Amino acid sequence: MVNPLTHCYFSLRLMEGEGLSREEEDHLLVGSILPDIHLSGLIEYHKTHTNGKEFFESLANKMHKVTALGIILHAEKPFGIDHYTHKYDGFITKNSVDVKKIAEKYHEQIGKIDTLSIHFLIEYTIDHILAKRHPEVVMKLTRAMKNPRVVRSVTAFASFHEMSERKNRKLLSLLKSKSLLKFFANFSTPGGTAQNWLNAKFYRDLKDERALPIKDKLRRLTKFSFYNLKNKIASDEKLSQLIMELERLLEPRALKFLDMVTEKVTPIKNDFWSQIVLSDQVIIKRVSY
Repeated sequence: MVNPLTHCYFSLRLMEGEGLSREEEDHLLVGSILPDIHLSGLIEYHKTHTNGKEFFESLANKMHKVTALGIILHAEKPFGIDHYTHKYDGFITKNSVDVKKIAEKYHEQIGKIDTLSIHFLIEYTIDHILAKRHPEVVMKLTRAMKNPRVVRSVTAFASFHEMSERKNRKLLSLLKSKSLLKFFANFSTPGGTAQNWLNAKFYRDLKDERALPIKDKLRRLTKFSFYNLKNKIASDEKLSQLIMELERLLEPRALKFLDMVTEKVTPIKNDFWSQIVLSDQVIIKRVSY
């Protein structure tokens, strides 16, 4: 997950005043992070970020629909928060130059800075900002991930996307992993946020270099491992300073951006939430008869 806390905070903010039950909130939060499971390699990005509406319309179960709503609020299509974050003139693009200037001051600690590294630094810093301002979001997401009933929604998601049973088991195992919960909790501190970013860079480098000859792969892996070890032993303070400097830059911009996106996405939320409420009312009437 690239920026899970931002997606959770955004979904909760949009649903303020709707009187969500704890069960509904759990399903909403899991849905809000599900699109980014494409990073696991189990499913393609475009499927998880553009088919939320079709998934929603395929469902009859209310809690499954609430999960689908979380996916829609995350998505590129319909226009959820990722659309406004990632588009050509979105939040990432507008802030990349300023973030790169700061990151380059820490070249000795973090090595080469490319476009995707900047992208992740921005998203991880926003998650840190929100973890500090709204620590309850980490708690609520952790609770949601431990709710055994969300498994059915995740399985419905996997089935809709025609994922094999083996991939579904891997997906459920990933969502239950202690390392993922640790990843969420790390955003509460600058040092933990920096370590999340370093780990993401490490795994991305491994993935990008699979096609290299073994000698080149080992050489690059050794080089990055040296950076990682060096950071771990002697540079934690510097990496924390990087995140804190980015926090000072991005916090006012991020809060303004979230206000704007909330206004933009609220009509979409209202549309799909009203469908859930209406469907629920119809079911209640049928039962009462």
